[in-house]
Amino acid sequence: MLGHAVSKHKDWFDDQDAAARNLLDAMHSAHLQWINDKSNTAKKSAYTRTKQQVQVKLREMKERWSRTKAHELQSAADRHDMKAFYAGLKAAYGPRETGSAPVKSLDGSLIIDRKKTLARWVEHFQSVLNQKSVFDSQVLSEIPQWNTATHLDDTPTVEEIQHALQHMSSAKAPGVDGIPAEVLKHGGSSLLSHLMT
Repeated sequence: MLGHAVSKHKDWFDDQDAAARNLLDAMHSAHLQWINDKSNTAKKSAYTRTKQQVQVKLREMKERWSRTKAHELQSAADRHDMKAFYAGLKAAYGPRETGSAPVKSLDGSLIIDRKKTLARWVEHFQSVLNQKSVFDSQVLSEIPQWNTATHLDDTPTVEEIQHALQHMSSAKAPGVDGIPAEVLKHGGSSLLSHLMT
C-alpha cells in the first residue's frame, strides 16, 4: 500500500496495558470502598496496602520494560543496526519536542510571542542579507570558461536507471510522490519501461 506511514509512540504502560489497568482498577475499587465508609479502619488499611502493592508492581513493570529496552538498544548498537537503535531511543524517550526558543529583540528583551518572534527573524535576515553589493564584475571576465557539458542533457540509459534504482536506500521516507524506494527497486522491467518514457 502506498502512502505515508502513521507513527505511534508506545511506552512502558502501553506495552503492559492490561496488567497495569487491572492493578489500577483494584486500587480504585479499594479506594471507593474506603471513601463510601470513611469510619471503617479496615477498609482504609486495605486501601493503603493495595495502593502500596500497586505502586511496587507498577515500578517493577516499568523497570522490566526499561531493562528490556536497554538490552534491545545495546543489541542494535552491537549489530550496527542504526534504524533499530534510533527507533528504540524514540520509544524510550518519546517523540522529539518541537517548538521555537524565545529570541531577543534589538533592545535585548526576550520575545516569547510566536508572531513577534517570526517578525524578529524577518527583521534580522533583512538586515543581514539585504546589503548593497560592492562586487567588482570585472573579476568574472578573468575566470577561465569551461565548455558546456551537453552530455548531461542526454536521456539516461536503461543501465543508468537500473544502477540508480539499485543504489537507492531502503526503509526511508518516500518523496513527494509517496512511492517508497522498495516499490521502485522491485518494479521490474514494466516499471523500468515507464520510467524511460
